[in-house]
Amino acid sequence: MIRAPISGTVMALNAQPGKEVGNDRAPVATIIDLSALQVQAQANAEQATALRRGMPVTLTFRELPGQSFNGEVHSITTAAGGPLQGDHYVAVITFKNDRGLVKPEMTAAVAVQTGSGHDVLAVPSEAVDQDQNGHPVVNVVRGGRHQAQVVEVGISDGHYTAIKSGLKEGETVEVTPSLFGNR
Repeated sequence: MIRAPISGTVMALNAQPGKEVGNDRAPVATIIDLSALQVQAQANAEQATALRRGMPVTLTFRELPGQSFNGEVHSITTAAGGPLQGDHYVAVITFKNDRGLVKPEMTAAVAVQTGSGHDVLAVPSEAVDQDQNGHPVVNVVRGGRHQAQVVEVGISDGHYTAIKSGLKEGETVEVTPSLFGNR
């Protein structure tokens, strides 16, 4: 009879009936409290600056198609990535796994809502550039020619950027994809 000092779900059992345990230093059993699982998500510096403790998060897992889990950002820490990778950030996400569907080693996709907008004017993010003074600009087609227009930008999801001022609905903007993202 083997008794564990904690309650949880047995994820691995290395003991065999009639065999002695503990000689090879392998754990007898791996027991996990599945309701206390956390997800660690890597983020770059730009993403990490948008994260705050308590922000709502939606998690989906490749192994559980069609299901999502609500959680929140618990903490953000830095982690050294080595000489080639540099430093990166790790967001620790807590979530409700009351039914124990999520298991360790599953692959999570993390969606964090950092803001929202309704009835806003938006342009493709590749259309937003910077002038020599660092102000955001969009090239607008006016009179058949492209003209740099200083704009005030709002939230962005990486694909579209909200424009608070400087453009009117219906104006045509130039979109120039960049190999390195927005400049």
